[in-house]
Amino acid sequence: MNPLRQTLQPSPPAAASGALARQRTQARPRSAPLIAALLIWLGASGAVAAQDEILDLTQAAQLLRVPSTAVEQMARAGRLPGRDIDGQWRFSRRALIDWLAGSGAVSTPLPIDDLVRTSGRQQPTGSSATAIGEQPATPSAEAIALRDQGGLLRKGSGTVELGFSYGRNEDSLYPVLRSETTTTVASAVLRYVPRDGLQFAARLPYVWQRSDRFIDTSTLTGPAQSTSRSEGRGDAGVSLLGELVRERSGLPNLLVSLNATAAADSTRSSGMGASVVVSKSADPAVLFAGVSYLHALQSERVDDRNGIARKNFAVTLGLTYALNDLVALNTTFDGVYRNYRTEATGALAGSLPPSRQVYTLQFGATWLLARGLFIEPAVAIRLGGERPDMAFTLNLPWTF
Repeated sequence: MNPLRQTLQPSPPAAASGALARQRTQARPRSAPLIAALLIWLGASGAVAAQDEILDLTQAAQLLRVPSTAVEQMARAGRLPGRDIDGQWRFSRRALIDWLAGSGAVSTPLPIDDLVRTSGRQQPTGSSATAIGEQPATPSAEAIALRDQGGLLRKGSGTVELGFSYGRNEDSLYPVLRSETTTTVASAVLRYVPRDGLQFAARLPYVWQRSDRFIDTSTLTGPAQSTSRSEGRGDAGVSLLGELVRERSGLPNLLVSLNATAAADSTRSSGMGASVVVSKSADPAVLFAGVSYLHALQSERVDDRNGIARKNFAVTLGLTYALNDLVALNTTFDGVYRNYRTEATGALAGSLPPSRQVYTLQFGATWLLARGLFIEPAVAIRLGGERPDMAFTLNLPWTF
């Protein structure tokens, strides 16, 4: 418009100007609520969509149309994509649908960079944040603690373990003879999972042992004290552990293993046996129990003190409690029953066999140090008997 013409144009009357202003102010309230309602609806739709993407245990069970206990057991065993955050399971709807379809991958993972900072079951130290629904690259401390009671690793994985133990025990034929023995063992263990539900393990120990015998010379003739030392390779062992029943709603894990020991020298007997282990999850704990039997193959070579007995029975009861993915505590009770030769002459000569029945209570922990590397300290106390014999153990499992 021409500026000169604009200046010469007459201004509207005051009444007309006031009416125009009232029309503008009245028009604003009519459109503002519509815009606000539209924004609220869009925000609520996005929030609902975000909430629908993440499911709790009950919602996941409804989606899969199975009991909640079955979903929790499968997620805890790593067979269903999910995350345990501070004791509460969370699932990705998209991950569950992909898993149900058999794709095995999450199409659009949800980042959990903020979730790994929670105080619950955390991402292992040294590993990068993954996505909800992805299987963690590093096993949890609970899985490592239960590697022989139902915590089988995934196919193609395994552990290499270095172990050190120191134990002291006493046996006495009161008041004639007392024997004190200290044993130090260094061992290497390899576990490998060639296929799902099947685990192979091999163990090779090296043993240092010192024995002190004290004799009451007023009753028996001979030196009042004698000391003997020995060291060398211990009996090697191999086992094949298989999963007969996998834990699900109403059923526990059921595992059976075949075990064999190879004698370190020709003066001792090798052995063959089997064991059965049952384990059941009771979030956040796992209960397990097992029985085993080992039979000497060369009964004429049975070594009462250092080797295996003719018949060896064992009962194990235990509990593993997962504080989070990084730390798991465990308690184990072991009862061992042996059938030895009974030769009174040898006993009086200063060669006391160990007790036929030994009961032990062990307390330990499994702690993730770095990606794939764990540390397991433990202390075992002998129950009953005249003196509380003790043993200290330190294992360093590394997963691959």
